[in-house]
Amino acid sequence: MAPITATYTALLLGLVTVLALNTSRLRVRSRRAPERVAKEAIGRASRAHGNTLEHTLPLLLLLFFCESYGVAASLLCSIGAAFLVARLLYVYGMLTRPASPPMFAGATVTYALELLLVGLLARALACGA
Repeated sequence: MAPITATYTALLLGLVTVLALNTSRLRVRSRRAPERVAKEAIGRASRAHGNTLEHTLPLLLLLFFCESYGVAASLLCSIGAAFLVARLLYVYGMLTRPASPPMFAGATVTYALELLLVGLLARALACGA
């Protein structure tokens, strides 16, 4: 069992689903909006969804293996929570105004957490945990 990974899988894939629904909603609504405005909004929504999905799946895999190899639960919970906040920042920045500070902050924290989990897993493997 991996309860930490399961918890963050539910939360993060819930976010991915909400982002997918938002993209679909904008596509349906675009039939009534000027083409340029609709394309820009759909592009931002699609990018927020795709980028979140592309970072969520590897992070969940790393989280699972770290949890399986006995990395401290409190550390993994902190990483999961920080990742969720980072993704929310990224999405907010992407949906409100491309190239905004929240988007960059979310992206930076995302990469840092992914690298941290890679390091934690490498350490756990090296120590034979």
